[in-house]
Amino acid sequence: MSSRRDEVVRVILRVYGADKKYIESIYKMLSPDNRVAPDYMVIKDAYDDNMYKVVFEAPLNSRYIDSIKQSIDEILALIQTIEKTIK
Repeated sequence: MSSRRDEVVRVILRVYGADKKYIESIYKMLSPDNRVAPDYMVIKDAYDDNMYKVVFEAPLNSRYIDSIKQSIDEILALIQTIEKTIK
């Protein structure tokens, strides 16, 4: 039986696009930021031809969940900026 301290929250964000260059642009823009995470959080990202994926993991704690939410909000804002730039 696991204790509450062993529980983690995992959030997976997937961004799909028909254009490989679009997905590659997202990866190149966001990947450096995802290399540095707070001590309590793990961030992994990857991409292929039509999908960029980011996985966030942190201890199950409301403060850390808020931090993950803020990180996702930042990513979505950056993706919106990329979309405005390429249109």
